[in-house]
Parts: sequence; C-alpha cells; structure tokens
Amino acid sequence: MRESCIWLFLIGLFVSPEIFGQSFSFNILSNGTNNPIAYAHVQVEGTLNGAVSGVDGRCEIRIQPENSGGRLIISFIGFQSAIIPISELNSNQTNQILLKESEIQLDEFNVIDIGISPQEFLRNTIDLADITFYTKDYIGLATYEEEV
Repeated sequence: MRESCIWLFLIGLFVSPEIFGQSFSFNILSNGTNNPIAYAHVQVEGTLNGAVSGVDGRCEIRIQPENSGGRLIISFIGFQSAIIPISELNSNQTNQILLKESEIQLDEFNVIDIGISPQEFLRNTIDLADITFYTKDYIGLATYEEEV
C-alpha cells in the first residue's frame, strides 16, 4: 500500500498541469475611457465554458486543451463583442481587452404586457431553465426596470 502511494505521488509530480487546462486572466476595459467593464461575459466559442468579470473588470478562465485552438468571445451590453483567437492570449500575464462602445439607435420599440408580474416572469424562467438549458439554443436573459 505504501509503495503504491509513493508511485502515485511520483507520477503526480511529473504530470503536466496543462492536461487540466490552461488558465488565462483578463482585464476588460472600455476603449474610449479605459474604465473597467464590470460583469462582461467571456466565453469559449461553441462551449458552455465561460466567466464573468468582476466590478474591477478582471476575470479568469481555464481553457481545456481540446479548446486551445478555438476563440474567445468577450461581450457586454452597449459594446461591440471582441472575438480573440486563444492562440493569441498570454497565460503568463493579464491580457488587456478593450471593448469599443456600440451605438445602436432604435427607430421605435414596442412594450408588450404579457399579463404577469416581472417577479412571476423571472420565477417561470428559472423554473424552465433545467428543462431548456441543454436542449435549446442558449439565449441570455436580462431584466431592466426604470421608473418614469
């Protein structure tokens, strides 16, 4: 028993940490102001592997070896999404990502009353998440409330 534990320990010393994925850190900033972008979304394209930046615009994501040839999508409401090949990232330092502001002008918009309260809508959405998350295309949900 003791001998097998020693062998496992020695093998563990030589196993490359890269088989568990490579870690990348980011500082996501606004291109115009250099201010951090809080809660920006970082995702490995075509996977469910993602992260969200903190209030300081920083985040970290671990990318599995099978996705190392892919691309990252960094997005936030009001900014143009950035698509970056993972091969261009540096795992030894914080990668600085600048997002450009996006201006979309709406000619008109419609307000639709679906007959339920926002709380009930959110509760129904959460209840359906387990059913639809893995079976349907993923679309993010955001709520916005404003008093006029």
